[in-house]
Amino acid sequence: MNPVELCTLDTQNRKRRLRTWMSELNFGPRDVLSYYSTWSMIFLLLPFQNRMLDLIKLNMLLQCSLGGFYFSYIFPCEIKIHYLKLILNGNLLKVMDFCAHQLIFFMYLFKNGMVYPENFIDFFLMNVPMMVYMIFFDIHEKYGIDYEHVKNMIPFYFLFFLFNNI
Repeated sequence: MNPVELCTLDTQNRKRRLRTWMSELNFGPRDVLSYYSTWSMIFLLLPFQNRMLDLIKLNMLLQCSLGGFYFSYIFPCEIKIHYLKLILNGNLLKVMDFCAHQLIFFMYLFKNGMVYPENFIDFFLMNVPMMVYMIFFDIHEKYGIDYEHVKNMIPFYFLFFLFNNI
């Protein structure tokens, strides 16, 4: 389904299309958990806090923010959310990126402030969720992302912590 296309339909056809779409949806928890943004939301909603958990939360939101920005603006692509049968591209991708990644990251950052890794062990531990995710899910298959693009994002990621520690 293309949500932008819904805007061009009259009310009756829009309702019929939405009913058809809703009746075709069939997904389970694994489908939802196959997206890294969902992982970051789960960590964000954990009710307890400590320095390491705050570091992991911020890092996961940062990774989602950088990834969303890169694939919405720098290297625009088409993201298929298979369990919702949605295809996000163009301006719709930018709006979804802003709502699902950028807004949440900056709201968290402004509310909680920046937490920095104090040593290599902190840096390693705060990246464990991404490492686990990349072991269990093929990001090329999931997002259509070549690993070359992941390598292109790594310098931005390191610069974020470098400039914030100066």
